[in-house]
Amino acid sequence: MLIKFIISYYKKAPLKMLFGFLMLVAVDIAQLISPRIVQRAIDYIINTYTATGNNYSYLGKFTLLIFALAIAIGIFRFFWRMIIIGMSHFIEMDFKNRLFNHLLLLSNSFFHQNKDWGYYGPYDQ
Repeated sequence: MLIKFIISYYKKAPLKMLFGFLMLVAVDIAQLISPRIVQRAIDYIINTYTATGNNYSYLGKFTLLIFALAIAIGIFRFFWRMIIIGMSHFIEMDFKNRLFNHLLLLSNSFFHQNKDWGYYGPYDQ
């Protein structure tokens, strides 16, 4: 029952959720690439330091690559958070609207018989 209920929200905006999860996967993949770039930069420094000439001009490319990867991670992370958290707000509003519509259908006698409404009791007069 609960799984059908959850899947019903995925059916309301399937492309949006798919795009959000793809952005999440893209962030994870990009974060796995970053240490490899640092590894290659360190290997390049070690190999260049032991060789004659000490030409470190190739390190600028590693630096720009890491910087571009960090920007891409930030953009992908922004989009997946906006999409997935936005969907959670949509689901929350739908829950509240369903509850409110259900409460509107109940009779006044239900509210007078059931005093389990906590702080809402004094406000119904």
